[in-house]
Amino acid sequence: PDYCPSAQIVIMETASDKIVKTFSLSCKDSQITVDSNMLQAGNYTYSLVIDGKIASTKQMVIVH
Repeated sequence: PDYCPSAQIVIMETASDKIVKTFSLSCKDSQITVDSNMLQAGNYTYSLVIDGKIASTKQMVIVH
């Protein structure tokens, strides 16, 4: 059987390190769409978490 890791995208407020949104991913997901209207204007980081370990983190700025 093919192995399919557990994966998530976790969005956090940069200033407080508070998690504001988590997206669970399946092995078939190649992209997600984040509606910026669900987040307040500000600075965020988003991380790809695979099997409980952070694989990559990027920054994002929301301006309304």
